[in-house]
Amino acid sequence: MPPTIRYDSPAFDALAAELARGFGGANGSGDGSVVLFAGAGADARHVALGRLADAAHLPLTIVPLDTRDDARPAAVQGNLREVFDAAGAELSVLCLDHADEFFRHAAEGAAPGALTAVGYLFERAKRFRGLVVVCLSDPALVAAAAGEARAVVTF
Repeated sequence: MPPTIRYDSPAFDALAAELARGFGGANGSGDGSVVLFAGAGADARHVALGRLADAAHLPLTIVPLDTRDDARPAAVQGNLREVFDAAGAELSVLCLDHADEFFRHAAEGAAPGALTAVGYLFERAKRFRGLVVVCLSDPALVAAAAGEARAVVTF
């Protein structure tokens, strides 16, 4: 299980510094790190995202998954492919915001193949050149996704 870190603690600053070292400047490549942001309001999330991006000297891209949700797993996977391909053109911090419904579909089996779409998200995140931050509010979804994360940041 990954460590759980409060965003307003010295441990968060240490995590940001550790992640920044993994990017090695303009010629570096990320290590496919995934960080979960658990249960935050938008203001706190954006402050913490800014701190991570600033520490790594990387641009920040925020993609709200709630507007990309589709009941068809093939469409969801296609949308995720577009997101990762567009963001992957440069080393960056990619935030998949409002991911609860996307993960809930998989957890509840609401759509056949939804688990495949979640698996695809983590597979692409691990190959991503930068840092992927997945924002979830539901504690049960955070617990289910935590095994894929380098850290869980609480607010």
